[in-house]
Amino acid sequence: MANRGARPAANADPLAALAADVANLTGIVGQLAQAVQATNNNVNNIANALPNPAGPVAFAMSPGTAAIDDVIDFKSKHGAQLYEAGSAALPTAISLKAQGILLFQRELQEKADKMGWTSPNQGVLTFTNAAGEQVNVITHPGKITHAEIIAGADRFINGAQANQRAAQNNHICSNCLTNSVAVDKRTQLLAYKSRYEVSPTAHPETTIIVAACFIKTLVELSTLDSTATNSALRNDLRNLNQICINSGGDVDKVIDYVTEKYTQLVSRGEDMPELVEIILEAFKDSIDDDNFSKYWDKKHSDYWDGEPTMAGVTVEQLLGWAKTKFDLLVSQKKWGAKSKEMEDIIALRAEVENLQGTNLKLSKQLAQKQKDKKAPANNGKVGDKPSKDAAAPKTKNKKNTSNKKKQKEEEAWMKVPPKDGEPTTKMYKGKKWYWCIHHMAWTMHTPEDCKLGKERAAAAADKSVPTSTMANKATVSADDYNAYAALMGTLAASAAASFQE
Repeated sequence: MANRGARPAANADPLAALAADVANLTGIVGQLAQAVQATNNNVNNIANALPNPAGPVAFAMSPGTAAIDDVIDFKSKHGAQLYEAGSAALPTAISLKAQGILLFQRELQEKADKMGWTSPNQGVLTFTNAAGEQVNVITHPGKITHAEIIAGADRFINGAQANQRAAQNNHICSNCLTNSVAVDKRTQLLAYKSRYEVSPTAHPETTIIVAACFIKTLVELSTLDSTATNSALRNDLRNLNQICINSGGDVDKVIDYVTEKYTQLVSRGEDMPELVEIILEAFKDSIDDDNFSKYWDKKHSDYWDGEPTMAGVTVEQLLGWAKTKFDLLVSQKKWGAKSKEMEDIIALRAEVENLQGTNLKLSKQLAQKQKDKKAPANNGKVGDKPSKDAAAPKTKNKKNTSNKKKQKEEEAWMKVPPKDGEPTTKMYKGKKWYWCIHHMAWTMHTPEDCKLGKERAAAAADKSVPTSTMANKATVSADDYNAYAALMGTLAASAAASFQE
């Protein structure tokens, strides 16, 4: 590095002195830059000479599936994080109720895939049953026994994988399951621990929870309080048409019903292939919304025609489509649309009721007219004008009809159906009213308790009884429709003839 030169004498030119200082500093900066460059070159040369033990980074979809077959180093930060994340409870607590099985299965399967518990080599949730089938215990616990699972789990309890990733996966998965059980249900599980706990040969004084057996036990206890057999569950699902009608068109309720029954059936190791067609027909025929019915009529036709979109369709797909379509129609305020036939029937019914009221009124007027003709005037004296003092005809228990018109006007609201998207219940004058799809009127009873609806349901179940007018257009025959129209014409003619008399 160059030494800084001596300062000029006091009487020297100041600008010349400043220029000398700048020149010296410039030289120093240049030397420092050369030294830094030389250092960087040396560092790069050393780095290039070192080997790269890590190698290329392996692709993975989640931390749990990175190096999926390697033993987890719990002393490392990554290993500790995997343990904590895997042992954490599922989003929804396990309540040991049948209606919660499907959600439990979905949440556990999603986590198992992320954590590597379903790895082909180190997985702990798939085992071979007596028939030689590979069974995923999460989705089909009914297809394999506890003994078959214990036999398959021996590889990571006592076998070659007892000190490998599979043993770690089983332990972390078991932690997740025990942490997910609702607090008030954990004591209940202790009575069944012999189903899911085993003692390793090397340490018989300890016990290990076999995660797959624990899953199977949870599903068994969730359906233990149900006395329905496989046959009863199938019969419940075959009755889906009536369930749709009784629900009042609430698709969410129908989906929940199918999900609960079907999940129990699958969890018992059973299946119901015909359920796809049952759902298609029920949604097409028994939901009181014209847009929804037409949508499912097209799906049903495509299914029978073997269209690619319906090839291999599952129950889960159908329920998903139903939920999407229902929510869309409700959000667009298009739910509750009536078919052309149903609108005509409602109009005909209103006309018939009006004609019946008119005919009754005319009949009373004609009866009074005939009575007046037969009544003697002026106490029976012929030719004389009626006396002012003549006694008025006596009446007995004559009903006061002076407010009949007002009463009819007040009750007119009962025939006005709820608009699209409006609730089917409301409060009126301190009382709760329900829109009855069978009477097409606001009533004090619910559609489910309606006697008329029950009679129609019984008639629909009995094939020997002709189907009468029901909530959906698909159950209204052409003969019933024509008979309704003929009845209206007959009443109209009767009313006109009575009026002319």
